[in-house]
Amino acid sequence: MKNVLARGGIEFIAVFLGIALSLWVDEYRENNEIQRLNNSILNRLYDNLESDSTNFTWVINAHKASLKSCNSINKWIDSSQNIHDSVNIHISRVAINTFTWANKEEYSSLKTSGRLDLIKNEELVKTLHEYYSQIEFAQKVEDDLNSDWIQNEFIPFIADYSNYFGNPIKEDIYGYYYPQFVLHSVPETNKIKYFVSRKIKTSNGAIYVYDGLLTLTKKLRKLIRTTIIIT
Repeated sequence: MKNVLARGGIEFIAVFLGIALSLWVDEYRENNEIQRLNNSILNRLYDNLESDSTNFTWVINAHKASLKSCNSINKWIDSSQNIHDSVNIHISRVAINTFTWANKEEYSSLKTSGRLDLIKNEELVKTLHEYYSQIEFAQKVEDDLNSDWIQNEFIPFIADYSNYFGNPIKEDIYGYYYPQFVLHSVPETNKIKYFVSRKIKTSNGAIYVYDGLLTLTKKLRKLIRTTIIIT
C-alpha cells in the first residue's frame, strides 16, 4: 500500500513539474518574443531619432539665418540705404516659416501596446516621455507664434511693396527653400521694424526649443545604445 501511495505521489509530482515546466517554457518564449519586438521597435526609433536630429539642425540653421537677416534689415533701415539685391534676400528670410516634424509611430506602438513597462531602463522611458511631450510643445509654438502671423500679416504687408514673389531670380535663399520678394519701394519703416522685432523674438524662441530637442535626441540615442544591440 505504501509503495502504491509513494508511486502515486511521484507520478503526481512528475505531472506537476511537467506542467510547471511547460508553463515556464511558454512564458519564457512569450517574454523573448515581446523583448524581440521591443528591440525591433527601439532599433527603428533609434533611426528615426537620427532623422529628427537632422530636421532639428536644419530648423535651427534656418532661424539663425533669419536672425542674421533681421539684424541686416535693421542696419539697412537705420542707414537709409536704397533697395538692392541683398535687401530682397534679407526681407525674404523674415518670412522663413519652419514646422516641427517627428516620426512618432514607434513610440506610439510602445505606448499603446503597454510594452513601455517592459523596458527596464527607467531613464530611457522617462526621457522618451519628455521628448515627445516637447515635440508637441514645439508644434504648438510653431502654429501659434510663427506660421499664423507670417502668413496672415507679414506676407500681405510686404506684398504691397513688391512686384515679385517666387523662386529666387539670382540669389540663393537659404538653399532655395524659401521664395524671394523683389521690392519696388521701401516698406514703411516702423512697420517693418515691428515685424523684424517680432521675428527676432520667435526665432530666438524656436532656436531655444529646438536646441533642447536636439539635446534630447542625442541623449535618447545614447540610452538606446546602452539598452539594446543596435542592428
